[in-house]
Amino acid sequence: MTSIDRLLRANRTIMQVPVYEKVDGSLVIISPTGTTTPFFTPSVAVLDAWRQVVTTNATGAAHGGNVSCAILDDASLGMGESETDTELTICSIGNEADPTFANIEIELTGLRDRNKADTGVFNLWMQLNYAVDARYGYVDRIGFASTAAFAAGQIISIYDAYTDVPVDIKEDRGNLKLQQSPVASGNYLDRYTLA
Repeated sequence: MTSIDRLLRANRTIMQVPVYEKVDGSLVIISPTGTTTPFFTPSVAVLDAWRQVVTTNATGAAHGGNVSCAILDDASLGMGESETDTELTICSIGNEADPTFANIEIELTGLRDRNKADTGVFNLWMQLNYAVDARYGYVDRIGFASTAAFAAGQIISIYDAYTDVPVDIKEDRGNLKLQQSPVASGNYLDRYTLA
């Protein structure tokens, strides 16, 4: 399945939430207040707590938040075409291709404020994406406004990735932007129905 590039803008939520790997190897998502939920079965309460973090002065904003309203509508976040192995043995009949691993595509560009002291969502985007190797779960929810509460029955996807070197985009007479192309870890939760 190719990534979803464009939909009605008011019907998509993209959040960055902190992901932590425990000693036993399990992954958890940390809430703004420090509680945790399993990465592969996230709770509605933790996701909804992050939905409400839209400014740099909100509780937990140094570690994650709802950056939907900062991201431009050319965002690419989702599953790309799987990588395949096409090597054949002398017993192979015809052309064979075996899927090898999932190909996660993430490329996001967000607006940034001219004033670094502002506390809005543009500076939240900047704050979360300016460092290299920060680990986040990129939560993607389609079909609901970014302000709508998370609830049971909604379908979400989460992609575990590390931030890469950010690209400052400064065009003459254009908006200030910051582009981020995180490096996926290979952990993902695709089209999960919230319990």
